[in-house]
Amino acid sequence: GCGEKIAVPRPEGLFSVSAYYPDDSFAEAQPLQVVVANNNLFVLSGTGSLTKRTLAYVEIVRAEALDQPTAFCRGDYSELIFVWEQGARRLKVLSSTDLAPLDSSLVLPEVLAVNQIVTCRTGVEAVVGARTFVYLSDPAANVIHRYAYTEGGGFVSWGLLARGDGSGARSVHQPAGMAVDAGGGLLVCDADTARNWVIRFDPTPDPTDLLPLWNGLPPLRGLAV
Repeated sequence: GCGEKIAVPRPEGLFSVSAYYPDDSFAEAQPLQVVVANNNLFVLSGTGSLTKRTLAYVEIVRAEALDQPTAFCRGDYSELIFVWEQGARRLKVLSSTDLAPLDSSLVLPEVLAVNQIVTCRTGVEAVVGARTFVYLSDPAANVIHRYAYTEGGGFVSWGLLARGDGSGARSVHQPAGMAVDAGGGLLVCDADTARNWVIRFDPTPDPTDLLPLWNGLPPLRGLAV
């Protein structure tokens, strides 16, 4: 098993059903990523801050002094925010209520760089005590890391969803954006311009899928469609 390829040979224009008009605009220093969750707006800034705002852009609370943040996401459980700090090579966990750091933050030296984070609970019952899986798109290593986030607030490495070697859908040469669809599948954009693929994975782990280590990283686990 591998992935289901969705070819995008020549993407053009914007997806829209009608014309749209700007309603308002707001200034933000070095914005990197915006997520809407629980009727709030979370904005990650290259200045090292994550700000929680109302949908009218009124600031509610701000987390400061993040160490070169590059990506974040809200967890499947709405009380959690996961942030990648490139400076510390750390996956940081914050409370979505007040953006306070939690004790479960962890330095991950095997992760070189992160441009996208998603959480997906598909197959989580295969890991005792796990609440969700956290996926990190790592274009520097050309892999997608997978960690189980446990009830006790710790992380357990659970192999790689995909890696850059090979030519099949199982391989993602240049992992970029990721999203979870309504059926619990994981959509991964391969930014390799020779491929132009969006790949849909069933990320259910398969403990028997243990290919050899690649560049010292954990093996692939679970890519059946």
